[in-house]
Amino acid sequence: MDAMAHTFRESGARVLVEDLTVLTTDSAAMGQIIGNLLSNSIKYLQPQRPGVITISGQSDSRLKQVILEIKDNGRGISEQDIHKIFSLFQRVGKQDQPGEGMGLSYVRTLVTRLGGKITCQSILGQGSTFTVIFPMDPPRNNHHEERNTR
Repeated sequence: MDAMAHTFRESGARVLVEDLTVLTTDSAAMGQIIGNLLSNSIKYLQPQRPGVITISGQSDSRLKQVILEIKDNGRGISEQDIHKIFSLFQRVGKQDQPGEGMGLSYVRTLVTRLGGKITCQSILGQGSTFTVIFPMDPPRNNHHEERNTR
């Protein structure tokens, strides 16, 4: 959040951080996952309405999962394009922002490496919600520093 504070101010978007939970995982990878999702939320805001981005997290001890959601009120993604967004070099919708179509593919790769999965629900013209689900007990096969991330 601190690294993106300037971007948030410039966009005029309100970023609301709701309840979060602790997750022991690769902190560098989590920074890249959340940073990319937030960056996309800012990049694809609707210019005619104030942007609102909400970050929330919860744990489900029964399923042994931690669930992170990043929700925005931006442009949204059409139903026929949702299946394309995590593919490498795929961009959807209006092409008026810089990018190569690699960000969400990279995010999915990082999430998968951490034992998780990512989904997107979106309504064109209303916004998107990215849901990332991680196991409470992370895989131990990475070489990055693990620490509690909140």
